[in-house]
Amino acid sequence: MVISRAHADRQGWDYDWSEWSAALTRASLVAPAAVAAEIDNFGRAVGDFLDQVARDPARDPARNPLSQEEFTQTSRAPAQAQVQLVNAIRRSLSKGQKALPFWIGGSLAGSPDDTR
Repeated sequence: MVISRAHADRQGWDYDWSEWSAALTRASLVAPAAVAAEIDNFGRAVGDFLDQVARDPARDPARNPLSQEEFTQTSRAPAQAQVQLVNAIRRSLSKGQKALPFWIGGSLAGSPDDTR
């Protein structure tokens, strides 16, 4: 949301990703292998997203912001990876758990294409 708002408002942003990264690492250490693999996939999808919307100096939200459509498109992969991770966690807790057919947390990416 912070990065989306920065692009929409044509302003800078500041966010400390260290705790988020540490949380993924801690979860990976105790998760079943299938869940750890999805944590890794999610982390890579978020990393790719950040490369496109936050780390690329050519896409500075104050000088050259992404349009809402561009931001939505760029958000799709991490939103899909998030649902795949949540569904892997649900399966690890109970084989009878059904996959969630929707994205979580008011995703900026629109409707899900793949919620495995």
